[in-house]
Amino acid sequence: MNNNKNNNKRVLEVYVLPILVIIFLIAISTVFSKYLNLNKSDSSFDFFIALGVGLFFHFWKKINWISLPDGSHLKVKNSNNNHKSSIGYKQLDLKTSNSNIEFRNSLDSKVVSLICGFIAIIAGIYIFPNSGFLLTISLISVGILVLHQGINGLLNRTPELVLNNEGIWTKELNFEPWKRVIKTSVVKQKIRYNYSTYLEIYLCDYSNEIPKQRLNLDDIKNKEQIKTTIDKLNKKN
Repeated sequence: MNNNKNNNKRVLEVYVLPILVIIFLIAISTVFSKYLNLNKSDSSFDFFIALGVGLFFHFWKKINWISLPDGSHLKVKNSNNNHKSSIGYKQLDLKTSNSNIEFRNSLDSKVVSLICGFIAIIAGIYIFPNSGFLLTISLISVGILVLHQGINGLLNRTPELVLNNEGIWTKELNFEPWKRVIKTSVVKQKIRYNYSTYLEIYLCDYSNEIPKQRLNLDDIKNKEQIKTTIDKLNKKN
């Protein structure tokens, strides 16, 4: 019964929602293009933009679901549990006696985000109102989003992952001692034509088959050292 419920929920999130998003964007584009009397020669761009946004939603939702051995699917949740310690990053030095090994997002990717964000915003303003409505709005919206991510990444240098002899810390899990960590694994997941790398963390009171957290490692600096460092520290406990 639960498997059927999860599969139905996956179909709604991964397939039905993106289709509804595409239909909604095309409808909005049609209405606003007529209302604002925008150039209709580039209306085909609006269709492809709506299709692109729908595909983005599809793959964004899809990566949250993992396949189980019995062929069913389960959504991975980064929810809190009642047994975890609520140790924040700033408390680590006070709560742990050993030096921390920290892994942060690369600054290079954040600088690129700033540049791309500015370019997208300027391009969106420049082509308005000579292009399709969705193309203009999408460029400006994506530019603002990417610009915000770049600025936030440069200003907030809190690590994504902290390791020491006593345990592991992430923003989602907070601090977990090694005795509660069943295993960790680094996996690559194909999303259309590209691969994303994730650190899967399994805890003793959660599930042997379902990771408590899947931490995206794509932008993390020195990510190739994470698994060997975890194995080395965890063996001591």
